[in-house]
Amino acid sequence: MNRKFWLRLLISLVGAAAVASLIWFAAPFIVVRDAHPLEEPAPRIAAIAILLALIAGAGVYRLYRRRKGAERIARGMSVDDSDAPVLAERMKEALAVLRGRGGRASYLYDLPWYVLIGPPGSGKTTALVNSGLQFPLAGGVTPGAVKGVGGTRYCDWWFTEDAVLIDTAGRYTTQDSDAKADQKSWLAFLDLLKRNRPRQPINGVLVAISLEDLLTLSPKEIAAHAAAIKARLVELHQRLKVDFPVYALFTKADLVIGFMEFFGNLDEAARRQVWGATFQTMDKSKSTVGEAPDEFQALVEPLPQLARDRLEAENDAASRVLAFGFPAQMAALQAPVTGFLNAIFDPAHYKIKAALRGFYFTSGTQEGTPIDQLLGALARGFGAEAVGRPAYSGQGKSFFLTDLIKKVVIGEAGWVSTRRGNRLLKMAAFATLLIATPLAVGAWWVSYAKNLDRISQSEEAAQKYAAMSRGLGQSDVVSDRDLSKVLPALHALRFLPGGYGDGQTEAATGGLGLNQSARLRSAAETAYGVGLERMLRPRLVYRLEEQLDASANDPAALFDALKVYLMLGGLETVDRQLLINWMERDWSENLYPGPRNSEGRKELEQHLVAMLDLETGHGSFVQLNGPLVEKAQAALARENVADRALKILAARAKASLRPDWTASKAGGAGALVIFDPSIDGVTVPYFLTKSGFEGFLKALPGVIEEMARDRWVLGAAGEQPEISAQYDHLRENLADAYAKAFIDAWRTAIERLKIRPLTVERPSYPLLTAASSVTSPFSRLLESISDETTLSESQPAAAAVEPASVNPEDGPIVGASGQPPAQIIDGALAPYHRLVEGDPGQRPIDQILSQLNEIRANLSRLATNGAPADELADRITSGVEKLRADAAKLPAPFAAMMDDTGAGILREIADSNVARTVSKLREQVTFTCQEKIGTRYPFAKNADRDVDLDDFARMFGPKGLIDQFVSSYILASADTSGPQWKWRDGSALASQLTPTALADFELAADFKAAFFGSDPASPRFSFTVTPPPVKDARMEIDATVINGGAGPTTVQWPGSTENHRTLLALRPAGGRAPILVQSGVWSIYRMLDAARLNSDATVATFSLAGRELTYRFNATPATPGAALKPLNITQLRNFHCPGGA
Repeated sequence: MNRKFWLRLLISLVGAAAVASLIWFAAPFIVVRDAHPLEEPAPRIAAIAILLALIAGAGVYRLYRRRKGAERIARGMSVDDSDAPVLAERMKEALAVLRGRGGRASYLYDLPWYVLIGPPGSGKTTALVNSGLQFPLAGGVTPGAVKGVGGTRYCDWWFTEDAVLIDTAGRYTTQDSDAKADQKSWLAFLDLLKRNRPRQPINGVLVAISLEDLLTLSPKEIAAHAAAIKARLVELHQRLKVDFPVYALFTKADLVIGFMEFFGNLDEAARRQVWGATFQTMDKSKSTVGEAPDEFQALVEPLPQLARDRLEAENDAASRVLAFGFPAQMAALQAPVTGFLNAIFDPAHYKIKAALRGFYFTSGTQEGTPIDQLLGALARGFGAEAVGRPAYSGQGKSFFLTDLIKKVVIGEAGWVSTRRGNRLLKMAAFATLLIATPLAVGAWWVSYAKNLDRISQSEEAAQKYAAMSRGLGQSDVVSDRDLSKVLPALHALRFLPGGYGDGQTEAATGGLGLNQSARLRSAAETAYGVGLERMLRPRLVYRLEEQLDASANDPAALFDALKVYLMLGGLETVDRQLLINWMERDWSENLYPGPRNSEGRKELEQHLVAMLDLETGHGSFVQLNGPLVEKAQAALARENVADRALKILAARAKASLRPDWTASKAGGAGALVIFDPSIDGVTVPYFLTKSGFEGFLKALPGVIEEMARDRWVLGAAGEQPEISAQYDHLRENLADAYAKAFIDAWRTAIERLKIRPLTVERPSYPLLTAASSVTSPFSRLLESISDETTLSESQPAAAAVEPASVNPEDGPIVGASGQPPAQIIDGALAPYHRLVEGDPGQRPIDQILSQLNEIRANLSRLATNGAPADELADRITSGVEKLRADAAKLPAPFAAMMDDTGAGILREIADSNVARTVSKLREQVTFTCQEKIGTRYPFAKNADRDVDLDDFARMFGPKGLIDQFVSSYILASADTSGPQWKWRDGSALASQLTPTALADFELAADFKAAFFGSDPASPRFSFTVTPPPVKDARMEIDATVINGGAGPTTVQWPGSTENHRTLLALRPAGGRAPILVQSGVWSIYRMLDAARLNSDATVATFSLAGRELTYRFNATPATPGAALKPLNITQLRNFHCPGGA
């Protein structure tokens, strides 16, 4: 064991002690998931023991690997199984000697390893034997090596005290005996080195080439040697993956003639020196072969001076001659030597990083015949033979080897690189260490500062909270629901440094064993939890007590409120989602509604969730109101359990957002055309549809279990016998309740259906067309109703069994009567199902719609005058009567719909008749009347033209225009039996004529009676005139003269004269007589217009020449008993030509 071993051991122990101290003092601060796993001494001692065990194990494993590596080397040196025992014994002895030098397992790396390569006979072994190195395996004076079988047939392993030198067989270099075998052996040798010294297989390569070969072989052979050496260097680099130095040894320098005579007198110390050139560079990648000529020149320049000194000391003449010529002999070697080096290391061809560190001349022993290059060249030039020279005996001394190997080669053992991967790994490790150390120190300092700052922040935040929460969390009684006033304090608690709402991580607050986040978090969360219990929970409980009072008459709301209340009071495990949903709904709908409170609601929800998260399970800070709970439980006990369960299922179905059944969608695109717009609001909840029924069947067991599970909410009230009975029969009661709700919902929805009047927009009748088509909304709507309410397929019928015999859990779902709910529902809604039963076209609804379509077709023809109106009207009326009779068999409200539609069609017929009547009136009466009657005298007082008597007779006479029209169209709609004509009730004609039309028709009838007698072609009547007692007065009507003072005179109207006139005159005592004259057939009426008449137009007073003359007229109607007096001009003026409105 040497000093290096003890130094490494000391460093390892100091390092282990440092790490153990670090674990002992720093490990308690390590936090893993808010825990300190190494806080107690036992875990730290265990950690230190494990660390020391790992270090010791790594050392043992390293020793094991190296010993195994040495054994593999020893095994790899054996070639022939027959020599294995001897070789193994020699190897064991060699390794034992090396281990004995220090007793370390690192002996394979303690000494540098060098490989000697070169052609056979290049003097490699001789150079080693005579190098002056110490070989511990030498049994005596002669050095020895561990050899393979057959001398240097494979390789010799030379173990010195300073290095391991591997003398390879020359054939490995030249590979000229058996190329394939030699190549394989050479590469196997390299693999052996790489496998057993992976970090640094070799420290350098010594290339040996004898000057004898360089001077005597042909250029082709020299080139072959150079190429072989270069190839081996390339293979060394490629296999071992290291950059190594190369030392070129030119051996057998003693064969240069004059060498011994020149250096023979050197003492041992001088012979140990280096004779050659080592290139002065630290750049391992630099190519130095180009410097060889200069270095060679520098090497031979001192030789002439040394020759003079040598000649002075040499007495032998022959030796003086040879010593004198030696410098020239060496100078002649420059070209062969540099050429050979260039052939191996030329940078233009040699790309492998094996640096040529230098070239050297050596002599291991003096053997063979010296070579005279100069004389040899002259002899070859003149064709003579060279003079014979004495040969060396082989008994000599080594020159220029010892210091070359010990000081130059072994002295530069660190020049070689390690394997590139290991080198990069070491560099990365050192770089990481250099960077990580200050970073770690800095990180610890930062962690300390951050934690200190965090603690200060916590203290400051705690002081602020204490100030803002004064008076909020200290009271034992909370009597308000105002959550807004506690939000600031709760917010401060939530965001205490390291607290519940603080999002900073350990990295942000400082870890590395100094982190105080866990302690701060624990304290902050505890404070926050207490604040929530003292400020939030009591106000939530108070609010729930308000809701319990307000929901006393709403069992559904009361149950959930009581459930949440009991949970919040700690009497039952909290259903988080129920509680959160309840509070959110109350906040958004009641306490804090609207967008402006959205942030506040969000913050309240966060505090509520935190309160539930931070519950300790050690009881609540609040005490519940016992009497209020009992009151609520008693109220809930009065609600049927099945009804409450049904409400729960309905609410969940609604929350699923599945679409409800809508009549407008079920009826198709035409539904909104023929049905009242209110159809948009005709819906059935999804829960009460076919899909909802299937969901009900699936959810029934679960809700029954839930009701039983939540029975605790009722408390003692839930244990009453009648309540227990409801729970016991909940399955049957719930089935009945669902069936009733289903039936009621569909009946209500169907009864809300209303249709529009279908007979609008004649003659196309689009609504009636849509209603009676093959794709009628009626049929589509009824088909949808049938599909949604025929449930037997969803629930197979149960056998007729007594309800008591049905297993509540496993048996079929039936009501109290033993019928499944599907069967109950199908039976109740069967009338609607039957409407769409049967083959298409033969179903009851199809037959009804077919009748309706036939009526529509006749209506269209009637409106377009496509056939005789009366015939079409009869067909339509008959069809309507049949439709209404068949529709009476339909279920409500479809029976009423069809009946109303039939009534509408009849009204449409009537309306059509009225339209035709109005049209006829205009054509037959109105236009003629307005032209011939209405604008002429006497009907128009100031008219210049008189009504022609023929026109008068055509209009008002028997079988006249008005008389015929009244007989054909008016009498059916009017009551003419009374003193005044009246429209019959429901007469459609009344609204389509002018308001005075019926009175005008009555007047026309009076005109007929008053003016027309036996001669219907001409108006005629008589009247009497009684003159005043004034004898000077004289009236002339046509040809009849009435003198004053005479008695009544009868006059015929019209008169028989052609020139009709009426005259009134006075016979004065003298002068011209005053006179009034009116002409024309209607002159008597014009004369009456000029008089002042009494109320019944029988007395007329005329003013003439300042005198008033009073005449009495008494007309006799043409028809006896006629109500109208022909001369009643006021009645004539009351007539207007009848027409449409």
